[in-house]
Amino acid sequence: MKKIFVMFMVLLMAGFAFAGPRGPFPNKEFGQDLGKDGRSYNDLYLKNKVIMEGATSDAYETTITVTDPTADRTITFPNSSGTVVLEATGATYTFEGTTADAYETVLSVIDPTADNTIYFPNASGLAVLSSGAAPGEAKSFIGIDNGLTFEGATADAHEVSLDVADPTADVTYRLPVAAAGTYGLMSSTLATNAADIKNSVYGGTNQLIFEGATADAYETIITPTDATADRTITLPDASGSPVLSTGVPQATNSFWGASNSIVFEGATADEFEISLVPADAAADATVTVPAKTGTIALLTQTVTAKTQADTPVTVSAGDAGQIYDNTGAGGAVVFNLPEASTVIGKSFTFCVTAAQNLDVNPADGDTILGLTNAAGDAIRNATLGGSITLTVLDAANIVATAYQGTWNDVN
Repeated sequence: MKKIFVMFMVLLMAGFAFAGPRGPFPNKEFGQDLGKDGRSYNDLYLKNKVIMEGATSDAYETTITVTDPTADRTITFPNSSGTVVLEATGATYTFEGTTADAYETVLSVIDPTADNTIYFPNASGLAVLSSGAAPGEAKSFIGIDNGLTFEGATADAHEVSLDVADPTADVTYRLPVAAAGTYGLMSSTLATNAADIKNSVYGGTNQLIFEGATADAYETIITPTDATADRTITLPDASGSPVLSTGVPQATNSFWGASNSIVFEGATADEFEISLVPADAAADATVTVPAKTGTIALLTQTVTAKTQADTPVTVSAGDAGQIYDNTGAGGAVVFNLPEASTVIGKSFTFCVTAAQNLDVNPADGDTILGLTNAAGDAIRNATLGGSITLTVLDAANIVATAYQGTWNDVN
């Protein structure tokens, strides 16, 4: 009896519905809830769409519709509260943010040419953005395993990749503040290049540091002095070791290289220097410096005697090492030596190139040992080809270290 009554009521309500006004929404204010009487329904089967009026009965409704399925489909609502995310036209999603204004964040998808999967990691953080196009296109970059790859200005098969070695402690690489411009990073072929690693090169404060083949407490450091003008150091197109100096050019006791010469400043930083300049060699030549302490005797151009026989030639301490002769003299020539005390260890050479008297006269109190019998006595030779080299032994004694011909004592 109860089932007959329920069936009657359902038919009665259906009759009222069919008897009402016609149109797409004949009566939008129903006033009743489906299942309000406490009954529940397992499944609800509808065709095409569900239309929802919303809180206001007006000309606007929300319609839920489905594309005609070609197989069974299931859409599951999660066990949570929230708002459904919609797929907008052009495959974009728009996020308003915490402020309802004219600015939104739009997530857009480029039309794919194959199946693509983007994974969000199991972590909190911010996304890395690129102003370029998709990976592989010009000026784009993409994340790779433990690194980043940059495509460059040309989309081709060549890229620049940055990867990191597995760190054993926290490491920070900092790009410093610099003036506007384009800069390059110093590269190394050493994959493990880092401070205190063998064969590494790295920067310090105003310096370059070379570790060397052994990673230890000792490094080679190149540090420039604060420049007062633009300076250029050119490494020659040759193999070898650099010459080191404790001073800068033209500083006290410094030396430096010049065109085909080495320049020594000396103990006083002034406009006077000593330069070593080799003559242009016609074959390999070697100059050997003996393992002794002393002064190098210089061979300079020959000094020609004055043609006036009665005018003596005064030899100074600065003339040590020179060769004197009597070429062109009109008569006898006398060479007066400096005081021995001012030229100890220095030598003077005299040659007879004209068959007339050539006298070598020491200072009063100085003695030419073995050739004279008293201090102040001179020696003489008038034979063509005669020669003598005199070396000062101490403050009063002079000795002939080499001579040719006969040299006589002259009082």
